[in-house]
Amino acid sequence: MSTPSLTDAVSYLVRYVVRMACGMPANSVRPANQLSPVGGQTDEFATVLIMSGGNIGGAALIHVPLTDGSENITEAVEQLYRFTASIQFFRGADVMADPVGLAKWSSNAFDRAVRLGSLLELSAPRELMQRVGLCLIGKGSARDLSALNNAAWESRGSVDLEFCVVGSESAIIANYNQIAIVLAAELPDGTFVTTNVEVTT
Repeated sequence: MSTPSLTDAVSYLVRYVVRMACGMPANSVRPANQLSPVGGQTDEFATVLIMSGGNIGGAALIHVPLTDGSENITEAVEQLYRFTASIQFFRGADVMADPVGLAKWSSNAFDRAVRLGSLLELSAPRELMQRVGLCLIGKGSARDLSALNNAAWESRGSVDLEFCVVGSESAIIANYNQIAIVLAAELPDGTFVTTNVEVTT
């Protein structure tokens, strides 16, 4: 199984936190720009897009011995990673259908976007973010996108949130606690003298 990229990993974490904070059903918060079924006209869903990101501050270099019996060590660089996630809500909760089955217009999705920043300040979402390693550091203004692409019939709202997470890059490097060295010297009479030296690192 391949290791997910940092962007995929933080996108998953944000989707999970948003879903839990808003009390939305399973699989209703998805990656953005995916060609996937979106359910019925009144089924609420949301998307998450990681818009930008980059390392900030200084890095920490850490060495950890392996537990496989060798003298090798894991060298890791831990770096604070700051990124912006765009969350878009569609339809909103409790949207009703009109007589032909289309969702009635409402401001529910925009309301979700407005409230998300405050919901993430509650104790349970804050504890959840702490457990998964996310730190919310900034909240943008919510935007009503209901009229985007002539979709005025569908409630749609968006908000940008800024997070920090600790990223890590690691590699295994060879390490030797003891190194045996043999020193040889030739004396004036042509004989050789050898000395064994053991160096401990």
